[in-house]
Amino acid sequence: MNETELQAHATRLAKMTSMAANNFNIGLRTYYFALAILGWFINPWLFMALSAVVTLVLYRREFSSSTLKTLMMSDGHDAD
Repeated sequence: MNETELQAHATRLAKMTSMAANNFNIGLRTYYFALAILGWFINPWLFMALSAVVTLVLYRREFSSSTLKTLMMSDGHDAD
């Protein structure tokens, strides 16, 4: 294989891995919200509270995590 073929192969692998990770994350979010939906069987207010908690946890994990800060540093952005 020449350098161009290797680069194209690496690009395809990176894209496929990114797609797999995205689908995995969507599946996890679905599972978390499914747990919140179980609260509906007990009380609609519990369902709303659990949905808010799940949303807060997912927001913090996606937009306020130390992993995100580390990744932002690798792009040359300030982590603070």
